Amino acid sequence: MKLIDYWKNKGKKYLVQYFEPTDWPWEIITSVVLVLLFINNIHYVLKEENLRGIIQFFEVVIFVSLFWSVVEGLMFLFTSFLEKGRYNKMILKIKSSEEEIGKKLIKNNLEQSVIDVLDEPTKKYVIDSVFKRILLLTFKSLEKPKLTKKDIIGSLICFLFSFFPSFLIMILFLLLVVVFNLNIAILITNIAGLIILFGFGYKLGSCTNRNKLLTGVLVALVGIVIIILGVILNA
Repeated sequence: MKLIDYWKNKGKKYLVQYFEPTDWPWEIITSVVLVLLFINNIHYVLKEENLRGIIQFFEVVIFVSLFWSVVEGLMFLFTSFLEKGRYNKMILKIKSSEEEIGKKLIKNNLEQSVIDVLDEPTKKYVIDSVFKRILLLTFKSLEKPKLTKKDIIGSLICFLFSFFPSFLIMILFLLLVVVFNLNIAILITNIAGLIILFGFGYKLGSCTNRNKLLTGVLVALVGIVIIILGVILNA
């Protein structure tokens, strides 16, 4: 209970500062599907299905997951850097455009945000206010894009969200191989992975005011389809 309370009161708030909650599920889902693809193709990869071969397989999958997670972290940094540069260019473009075109650019950039739920008069007021403030900006006041502490911490969190789930699943898989056998390990790991996919689909439904149960099932089914296609292609 203390751990859950800490997460609700401090942990989640800390993460939200650096890494958008909307990005959490996608990083984890990608990581889980990637590992499940590897695990379900283990029969086609291993020459000898013994413990030594499985450990080598484990090391390869962990390395690939680590590499993929590093790429995800770097992409977070590059995207953040590019976004800052894009906003600077957009501000300069708005300043040099006619009023109607400038306001249209602002409207396009504010789409898919809180402004979408506002009525038209309020939207117009917000856009007019932003346009007037932008006109007051000078070229010197625009900071050159640079990476900040927030970007770096966000990149590290992105890396952990991508790598940690795959690492846990592979640890579970290896333990199941040791305790039971390869086929049972594959079966239980698949079930665990699909439960994770269902859980995030359920959360996605909750966040988007959709049917939570149906959304969870759909996300799990997408995972199953991807895994089956991967097995068929490798076979």
